[in-house]
Amino acid sequence: MKKITLALVIATVMVAGTAGSAQALPTPILRGLPSVGDSLFVFPCGGSDFATTAGLVDVASGTIAGRGTTAVPGACIYNGDYDVTTKISYVIDNTGDHRTLATFDPATGSITPVGAFFEGTPTTYRDPLALTISATGLAYASGNYHDFYTVNLATAEMIPVGDAPALGLFSFDINPIDGVLYAISYNAGGVYTINPTDGVETLVGAYPASASAGMQFDSAGVAWFQNQQDGIRLFSATDLTQLESSQV
Repeated sequence: MKKITLALVIATVMVAGTAGSAQALPTPILRGLPSVGDSLFVFPCGGSDFATTAGLVDVASGTIAGRGTTAVPGACIYNGDYDVTTKISYVIDNTGDHRTLATFDPATGSITPVGAFFEGTPTTYRDPLALTISATGLAYASGNYHDFYTVNLATAEMIPVGDAPALGLFSFDINPIDGVLYAISYNAGGVYTINPTDGVETLVGAYPASASAGMQFDSAGVAWFQNQQDGIRLFSATDLTQLESSQV
């Protein structure tokens, strides 16, 4: 199945970069628009409906305008986030031998590596699924298994915080309005909140398994996420505890 991953880049001014032809998202279902000044970008993973390093979504029409250069064959970018303290966007690059922390330039579509994710000394490489950054610049990552980490954005070092039992937290972001970290389990389904101090999860809503593989909140607290059970669809929601019923 073709995949895209979601990342929301918040910027008050978008500088035009290299754009490709617009591609329609399959059967887009969109409610509302991102808050003024926000821009929604998607990235390829394992084949996509666009061939550039990133795509800028027009949520009114459901089309994607290519941004950047031609994507590396086999490119796979996982969910990242925007650091409001430094005004830098970060993504997880899963294209090479090790998953890499990288910066994303929304003006040009360029993705620049910071370094491979690692833990401890001697170095043990880690494979995070998603990255989120708090309003104070603290970064957190969901692990490939049950792990929950903080991340040093300057070095890509991951420091374990606790055990997050739900698997496959590709959809993982902090709501800027209430500061709550939400996650959707791809493997088991369900919507969770996560305590960032210890990684403890609380189930707060229903959602099917094998559905959501990317989620971002915009600056108004609206969650934008992907459902790939029936093609690739983009949705928006303001109440994640009622996420499953909001998609009809």
